[in-house]
Amino acid sequence: MFNAPPRKLPYPLDKTAFVTAPSALQPIGSYPPTWGSSNSSQQITISLTVSLDEFIAIQSSIDVGRDIAYGADSVVVWESWIKGLTMNICDAVADCIANSTAVQEALNLRDGEQRIARNSSENSIGSGDGNLLENLSCDLDTIYGVAVAVEDYIYRVARDTWESVLDTVSDAVARARLVDYLPFIGDLPGIDDINDVIDQIRLAGIATFNIGYNTQIRQENICGLFAIACTNCELLASDVSEFYASQAAISWAIGDQLQAFLRIVLGEAIGEEAVVAAWMSLAAAALASGGELLGRVGLFGFRQIAASGEPDSDWEIFCDPCAPPRWTYTFDFSAESGSFATYDAIGGGQWIFGEGWQTTCVPFTPNEDREVIRVVRITNSVGAFDKCEIEYVAAGGPDAILNVRYEDSAGTELYRSDFEPMAKTGSPEIRLDAFPIVGSVAAIRILSATDVNGCSGVATILRITFEGEGINPFL
Repeated sequence: MFNAPPRKLPYPLDKTAFVTAPSALQPIGSYPPTWGSSNSSQQITISLTVSLDEFIAIQSSIDVGRDIAYGADSVVVWESWIKGLTMNICDAVADCIANSTAVQEALNLRDGEQRIARNSSENSIGSGDGNLLENLSCDLDTIYGVAVAVEDYIYRVARDTWESVLDTVSDAVARARLVDYLPFIGDLPGIDDINDVIDQIRLAGIATFNIGYNTQIRQENICGLFAIACTNCELLASDVSEFYASQAAISWAIGDQLQAFLRIVLGEAIGEEAVVAAWMSLAAAALASGGELLGRVGLFGFRQIAASGEPDSDWEIFCDPCAPPRWTYTFDFSAESGSFATYDAIGGGQWIFGEGWQTTCVPFTPNEDREVIRVVRITNSVGAFDKCEIEYVAAGGPDAILNVRYEDSAGTELYRSDFEPMAKTGSPEIRLDAFPIVGSVAAIRILSATDVNGCSGVATILRITFEGEGINPFL
């Protein structure tokens, strides 16, 4: 603080002002502070955090003081101050709109009522498919809230866009074309005027949505989306479109909105409920394609809408229990052994980096030598399996068997996938076995062996993929 009132500049300095106590907010230290460059002529950006009142006070001091302190260089001092104060407001605003999560959320929520044409700041047009649950909790209450938000948003978009399409027939050019296409207007009872046709089209379209959508359909749709998402905590934008298409009993390729639109217009969606579902599918398909439908946003906005859903336990009341999550796990033996190991003194099999598990010649029985692989892998947890796909190469030698055995913790065989005989083509072959779910699997045992005495030919297991339900037992 100062011990005298401010002098009335620009009069000469007739009173001396000096600091008698440090600021209550910031102790007086060593000034100037450490500079950002050792080059005294290099320009750098510094931060000046002040209020408008403080800024005016500082600028006024510089304005007045430059004449007294610098004389002939006064203009240079003022020019340096003004030049360095350029504020890139436009860039700052643009960056805020593009990258601020709060701003994006507000804009996307506003999109539910108004059509704002803009591209996603996260994904370019053409790459709009993706998991709407990304970065969200996999808690079932949260997933249900997402399903509710997606359902309500897609319906709102679909109805809004449908009404917008109907409104386009009010355009003067559209009216003229309609008259050209329907020359009997004015010659048939009840359609004396083009406005009669337009009004009926609009009323019929709105009636379709009023009849084809109700509270029960909404709840069924929410549970349908919930069932898709809850299994693996994944709900793709394309999943949403395909779900609504299935409700309309029609289908189309994501990205082909013209095909979708024509299928609706040409009547493949029969009945009001099917038409509404088809239109909702079309709306979701546009978003899943990374684009927009009459100004609707792509994946970034779709995710923001999904994230706006409030967690809700109503799925316990209205929806079927969530199916167990499915898992898939592949052992690429060209890169790793997969923690498989031979399982007794006989041995059999060697892991070769870059190739896989390969047969070796061992005394298979006291009187027989065979080319075999005999390895086992203990699972990290008990799992439920229902599919096995194996890729192998076999060449030369006699016929061979290959089987994968699923055992419980006591070593009891629960199921066996038999792949025999192995095709001896010398080229990679893929064999698949799908079977009813086998639970309580604690160990996987692989056996590959020629079926006659003698070591000739060789077989290599390149990779093996397992699928099942519940917890992935290999993680």
